Amino acid sequence: MFNIHVSLGNFGIAEGYGQKCINLEPKESIHKSDMDSFKTTKEKCAEAEKLFNDGNFKKTEELLTSILEKCSEYTDMKKLYIQTLLQNNKPKEVITFIQTKLNDDEKMIEEFDFYTGKALYFNGD
Repeated sequence: MFNIHVSLGNFGIAEGYGQKCINLEPKESIHKSDMDSFKTTKEKCAEAEKLFNDGNFKKTEELLTSILEKCSEYTDMKKLYIQTLLQNNKPKEVITFIQTKLNDDEKMIEEFDFYTGKALYFNGD
């Protein structure tokens, strides 16, 4: 359950599960390792948002690429990644990302339709 919630970006719930695992099996070092990795990922998400807001889109893209490896279903980070790609003038990458990385529920979100249209426009399609 811990890893599922990390993947979804449900950090509060994930942290609760991680702490329960540590409490139930304090001798299992994997739980502490998982929590340390989780805390790093959570910090990276906050850093990515700050970098984006500061206009450092190149660094934001690099950081979000790493984040999305662990949080592959975190919708807000996907939105931020797409916005970053658009800022970095990478419309083809936006189109590919939207086509291959969004789940069915996300494909129903109008905001992603907007990003698709914007990417197609910038791509000249």
